[in-house]
Amino acid sequence: IVWTTHQNPQIRERAGALFDSRISPDRQAVIDRYAENITTTGSRENGRLLFESACAVCHSDRENQPALGPNLAALSDYSSPSLLAAVLDPNRAVEDKFLAYTATAKGDREITGLLLAESVAEIRLTDAAGQIHSISRQDLISLTSSGLSLMPEGFEDAIPPSAMSDLIAYLRSLASSRVLEANANGTFELGPLSVSIAQGGATISSDAILGISDKDRLHWTLRHLPAGQYEIAAESALATGYEGKAFHLEIEGIVADGIFETTGSLTRFRSRKFGNIRIPSDMRDVSVRFNHDLPGPVLSLRSISLIPLR
Repeated sequence: IVWTTHQNPQIRERAGALFDSRISPDRQAVIDRYAENITTTGSRENGRLLFESACAVCHSDRENQPALGPNLAALSDYSSPSLLAAVLDPNRAVEDKFLAYTATAKGDREITGLLLAESVAEIRLTDAAGQIHSISRQDLISLTSSGLSLMPEGFEDAIPPSAMSDLIAYLRSLASSRVLEANANGTFELGPLSVSIAQGGATISSDAILGISDKDRLHWTLRHLPAGQYEIAAESALATGYEGKAFHLEIEGIVADGIFETTGSLTRFRSRKFGNIRIPSDMRDVSVRFNHDLPGPVLSLRSISLIPLR
């Protein structure tokens, strides 16, 4: 549940205070020191080499590529301060699926890693090297979570500020490489792994854009958009009490407006068709922009689909 973007301001305030309490002063001091020395002229190539040597063992920088940790292609729209926090304070905000677990089994066997699956017969974990371990329930003695990320703290020991500028330059450059192509049916799926976000405070998970406010400006780039009529559909979640307000989808100056219906919460998604848009001629390197008029971060979005009408 996205408590920090809840429609109730009292819940938002309490959730913010709770998450603020999890910020380590020592980690924040390191982040502040790096923030003073980060430049905007980092080398993307040096950053790529650093990514391959220090990050690629757990993270992917490409869509649809398996990885132990979060796919960093989804982080390339974050500001430099947010990227700094993600690298230097990995326990500040951890999705449940990336929490570290320790399994103790018969024969003095102990494994720490991510919990991939569990059933009545066995559990499966993957360790920091990517090796998968299966432990039967009969052999399992205990399974506990540290509540921490599998990613260790202390990357400042290996990455000085100048090199961190290079790494951030590379991570932020990934957005420009995520140009969308149509699928086999000619449909464009505008989702979290290919979006750029400006101005607002929406966050990106592996499967959704969360807490989109009226200040957020979402942007996608399409490689080639053929002329024709397209149906617009969206899979979205909207808090109660904000239905009837408009969203705006703009494709190279062509605007389509739609009206939202509540789904009851920011985590209850529903697919809905919103209308059509006509593209008069073939376009290349097409900009698609999205924003809405709702007050506050009350919308989450899994995808917007542009479906060609034959």
